[in-house]
Amino acid sequence: TSNYSLVASDGTNTTQASVTLEVSREDAVINAFTAMPTTIALGGSSQLTWETSWATSGRIVDDSGQLVVTLDLEDLASGTLEVTPESSVRYQLLVENPNSEDAKEVGIEVLNAEPQIMLFAALGTSLTTGASTQLRWQVNNTESLVISQDGNVLLDSVDASGSLEVTPSETSTYTLTATNQQGTSSQDVIIEVFDPLVIDFEAMPEAVIPGAQTTLTWAISGDTTN
Repeated sequence: TSNYSLVASDGTNTTQASVTLEVSREDAVINAFTAMPTTIALGGSSQLTWETSWATSGRIVDDSGQLVVTLDLEDLASGTLEVTPESSVRYQLLVENPNSEDAKEVGIEVLNAEPQIMLFAALGTSLTTGASTQLRWQVNNTESLVISQDGNVLLDSVDASGSLEVTPSETSTYTLTATNQQGTSSQDVIIEVFDPLVIDFEAMPEAVIPGAQTTLTWAISGDTTN
């Protein structure tokens, strides 16, 4: 704390005034530093908001150390900044005064532009006629998904993971199509269907005496390519 005096005189009269200047020893403090929202799609924006006390300078940097903005004096106590990161990032607010400095971080997750199909598979991809199998899927960053069989929709869902039992009557292509605001991803599974083999094997006659002859006959029907 310091006292200052001003003395004015015209040669005859003298006037004096004093003022006391109190120097603050408070530490610079960040009361709040937030991002809203903290998860965005690629191309989306988030708003950084902060409140500080006793700061005389400040800046915001990203997690690579790149300067985002230097805060003006009028923005130090409180302010907002819209950011549009191209990948997931952490922002750090740093403030200081002659006595101290303070820092806080917030993170923003940037989701991929298109849905990611992590899994789309059938428990069995080679079936006999009339048999069933299960399709299973897991998709990240999707808002809706459709499963179709040879272009015919079987399921329209918002579930990012699940299973569906199918009983194809013939070899079929199943397609999973996942969609969000940024784009579409798709993946196919082919399930082959074949007729079961039937083997007819006979002896005529079925009973003979030792040394006598018999005739063996056979017939195979069904899909012999599997």
